[in-house]
Amino acid sequence: IHRPENFAKVCGVGVGVRWLNNRPCAICCMRRSRASRMNGMAIEAAVRRFYRAREEGDLAACLAVFRDDAVVQYAGSPETSAFARTVEGIDALRVVFHDFIGLWNFEHVELASVTAGDDRVAVHVVADVRFRISEESYRTELLDLWTFDDAARATRLVEFADTALVQNIVGP
Repeated sequence: IHRPENFAKVCGVGVGVRWLNNRPCAICCMRRSRASRMNGMAIEAAVRRFYRAREEGDLAACLAVFRDDAVVQYAGSPETSAFARTVEGIDALRVVFHDFIGLWNFEHVELASVTAGDDRVAVHVVADVRFRISEESYRTELLDLWTFDDAARATRLVEFADTALVQNIVGP
């Protein structure tokens, strides 16, 4: 029953548990199981609130997920994509998210996969995105990598999007 592949089924932790002689470390398991499950549920709830707010265009609710010193990185090469950049701090995030919500409408957002472990979450998002200026709409996929603090507030988000699609729609 204490084999690695069975452990998550038994106590719901599984990820990030230390192993000794092919068994979970009892101290780690006892210390982490309840706290880890509670924090994990709070983190998943925060992630789901963010995507719901993004779909609704609710700037305040999007920002509420982040700590004041959070960092958001739109992955890619800044030399080849105007979309690729790093934004630091809640005030800068407010400006970028305001512009983002003003330009892009997210519809039919599906969280195809949410994978969590410790303070990190990977989310595979499938959505219809519409560029409000041209009204062009496309089905696309994103991969978001989140990091959270102990209070389930996001400290970092790295978003991988189809930068070629963004560049095609927005232009050089």
